[in-house]
Amino acid sequence: MKALILAFLDGYHYLNRLPVKYWIPLILSCVFLGWNGLQIIFSPNLILAFIDTGSVTELIYNTLEFHIRSIPIYIFIVLTFILVHWLIHTITEIGLTNLLHRQKISLSRIYTTGLNFFVPNLLIVISIFFIVIAIFMLSIFLQIAFSGFAMTFVTGIETLFYRAIGLSLLFSFIVTMWLTDFVLPRMTQGHTFKYAFVRSMIVFNNRPVSLIAFYIIKLILILLSIGLFQIVLRHLLLPVSVMLETQYSISLALFSGRELVFEKLFSNLVLLIFVFVSALLVFAPFMAPMYLFQRFLLLRLYKV
Repeated sequence: MKALILAFLDGYHYLNRLPVKYWIPLILSCVFLGWNGLQIIFSPNLILAFIDTGSVTELIYNTLEFHIRSIPIYIFIVLTFILVHWLIHTITEIGLTNLLHRQKISLSRIYTTGLNFFVPNLLIVISIFFIVIAIFMLSIFLQIAFSGFAMTFVTGIETLFYRAIGLSLLFSFIVTMWLTDFVLPRMTQGHTFKYAFVRSMIVFNNRPVSLIAFYIIKLILILLSIGLFQIVLRHLLLPVSVMLETQYSISLALFSGRELVFEKLFSNLVLLIFVFVSALLVFAPFMAPMYLFQRFLLLRLYKV
């Protein structure tokens, strides 16, 4: 309880001393910090309410029916966007860690540390996907083997596949959060990824109860911030959008291409990415104080 109060006071004093001109950069940095992005997973219907869903349906239908060769391009661009956002997230986390620790390091060292953390983190995530998908394939093989290789169709294969992808994403998120909280701060102090990882495991073995308590608090903050985000979308932005459309014929809905041709492919992707970036921006002000609080709490509990 004492650590909670001190962390709250640390966050209050930090924001109170922070000049007003730095508030906007702090909020913008939260587009890449912490758990920003989860609101997209937990609020898809609300976010898609700002898109012409009929148009998107036609876009998906036309892609699958007539332009299936363009799907790899979609996947490549979306994955590239995710990786770039993830890399910027890593670099931004290092910058915030240095501010909280009141350290001054060069930009070149920030970029070097970011890459030295990003590459192992990415390899771990790829390994998680590989292991989970391998288990998924093994379960299918065992079903066929136990049937005496007489089975020609595995029941519920789509459900199993979605569960495998969901578990991969969940484990990847948990591991990445752990690495960001306990490995990355030590790397900013000049340690290698291996050393910082070993030290994080020592913390886990020595203080498992306090660690679980910290992540319970963090989960509450995540759910609270996402809840506030959904309230603002549902009770403020959506009514304003409907009012502008009904009274002034001004539509804030974003349209996608109704006929997919190669020239429109990138414009459609840019549009969808713009929607996600807008969601990140709307979410950032609600997340900023909560994220600072949990970082100060982490600093109070573990000195990382």
